[in-house]
Amino acid sequence: MRIHQAFLPIALLITSTVFVSCSKNDDNSTAADPSSQIVMGTWKVQYYFDNADETSDFNNFTFTFNNDGTLTATNGTISAGGGWTVINDDGKKKFVLTIVSTSVLQKLNDDWQIVSSSSTELKLKDDNDTKVHELRFTKK
Repeated sequence: MRIHQAFLPIALLITSTVFVSCSKNDDNSTAADPSSQIVMGTWKVQYYFDNADETSDFNNFTFTFNNDGTLTATNGTISAGGGWTVINDDGKKKFVLTIVSTSVLQKLNDDWQIVSSSSTELKLKDDNDTKVHELRFTKK
């Protein structure tokens, strides 16, 4: 069967829509994850350790995590945007941070393993057990 050229864009659109909407459930979704609801709001870095205590690098920053998966980090002179999500990776719950910045904020970009989460504290660590890399947020 030959498709008329005028219908080709429509056929491609329908085909791509079917492929996009038909995805398997690989348990990487945050929709039903209660920890993703806890994160929303304004936070500060209580502790950051990467081979040394570097918490002071983030003393004046506030981090606002929005329910649409976006975030804003600001300290009065630096303002950066980015995204966040909670995923399940091989049975480990992870908090993925992506901050678009050329500042010290880039240090936070990682897929952090969630150690614990509550409405007031989020404890994270690198999933590489060969180094000590920890991040702790507290609700502002």
